[in-house]
Amino acid sequence: MRPLRSARLAWTRHIGLRAGRAVPLLIAAGLQAQSLKVYSEFQRVDPFGNVVAADRVERPREILSPAVARNAFHSFRLAVTLEAGTPAHLYLQQNPGNAFGITVYRESHVKVGDSWIPDRLRKIKLPYLILLPDGEIPGETTATFWLDLWTPAGAPTGRVRVEALIQAGGRWVVYPLEARVASTTAPALRSPAGLAPGIAERSDAPVFAAWCGAAEEHGEALTARQLVRRNALQDVALARQRNEVIPPAWCSGPKPAGAEWYLPVRDRLIRPVIPGGAEK
Repeated sequence: MRPLRSARLAWTRHIGLRAGRAVPLLIAAGLQAQSLKVYSEFQRVDPFGNVVAADRVERPREILSPAVARNAFHSFRLAVTLEAGTPAHLYLQQNPGNAFGITVYRESHVKVGDSWIPDRLRKIKLPYLILLPDGEIPGETTATFWLDLWTPAGAPTGRVRVEALIQAGGRWVVYPLEARVASTTAPALRSPAGLAPGIAERSDAPVFAAWCGAAEEHGEALTARQLVRRNALQDVALARQRNEVIPPAWCSGPKPAGAEWYLPVRDRLIRPVIPGGAEK
């Protein structure tokens, strides 16, 4: 059995057009307060457009060209910041048109201490109307969403263009990404969702729940924590399929620094294996 490489290695940044630079080019001068950002599932965003303190990292991953396995979910968080009283519509499109199964959820924020943390999920239909503030949180400027991409087991390998778009004040803001469908196929999960750690914990806590059997809490409503755990369970199944072993330090040692430490581990699991056990 082959051990997984250290998860504490710094992740390699994607090379290409920085999304943070591309978006302002698409916003008219009168709409500077409007923005659309895409984050990894480990970056929770509060209703004021800031990443929750527990999840902040010095250099968050740019979501530009993520690799995805087949027969698996891959998830991202969207944050839409608007001027008060300015209606906007959220859209998603992909090319080829039916490459992924796409599900979008509106996140509801829960007050935890002095923070507002997105957690409960409500499935929505697109296009989706956004008008802030919506009465739930005083001074709210940002609506957040959970984006699920499902890659079918028989999906062809290659690149799929996915665009998140908002239309506000007669203008469009676009966040493009190009997903890379790998030949790696994840085993089917018997129980993809379920229990999850407490909301006050860091966003990567469900990863440890999946890999190490960490303490979990019951809950009836669908939450982002449950889906983070579901995604990690997919990784566990894929690792077992490859006869990988879990480093003991993951479960007994201190947590790695930064909530996004796990992303390069997932990248490695998605990377195709060629005959003889080597990786492409």
